[in-house]
Amino acid sequence: MKIKNFKNVNAMFSQCVNVIRETLNKNTIISIGFSGGKTPIKLFKMLALAPFHWERIHIFLVDERNVPLNHMDSNYYNLKINLLDKIHIPKKNIHHIYYFENPKDSQTLYEKNLKEFFKKNISFDIIFLGMGSDGHTASLFSKEDLNKKEVVVTTSSPNHSHNRISLGIDTINNSKRNILLLTRDKIPTFENINSSNKPITYVKHLEVFIEL
Repeated sequence: MKIKNFKNVNAMFSQCVNVIRETLNKNTIISIGFSGGKTPIKLFKMLALAPFHWERIHIFLVDERNVPLNHMDSNYYNLKINLLDKIHIPKKNIHHIYYFENPKDSQTLYEKNLKEFFKKNISFDIIFLGMGSDGHTASLFSKEDLNKKEVVVTTSSPNHSHNRISLGIDTINNSKRNILLLTRDKIPTFENINSSNKPITYVKHLEVFIEL
């Protein structure tokens, strides 16, 4: 685990922009997975101002709530209004999780789409993760969720709204870079994760960006 400290969220998210820029400099096409939640919204707004060649970037969701795409709770909706609507990116480069009443149908289609894009090896260039105050990451809440071996899994939790669709832990761990973004309110939870069995502790080669 590598930890980098930042004086504020602007500095932290500026480094995220740099990470994407450096990855673009080394690759013709790159794939990025964004998690839901409140933390990445400011990152989206900063990325909307970045002079990237967006036609070279494919954007994916790490997880999604099982709600229509125009629902206020949809991770895609937050991504759309804060980033996608403000940049010139081909529609084919946006890989959202389609809504079906049965989340299993959403899971099946997203897994199919991932396999079609990545071919044999589903390996993102960068995944940006968050962490809940209960230590969950993506929409992986329990040991049962972590034991699921599918590329994409369906999950739920009595402590969180809506059924979820999420990349499985093995898919996340196959990413070339996993970057956990932590605002200072999450520091107490993070300081105790090594003695816990929380889902975030199962993420491999984790880089942690922390706002102090």
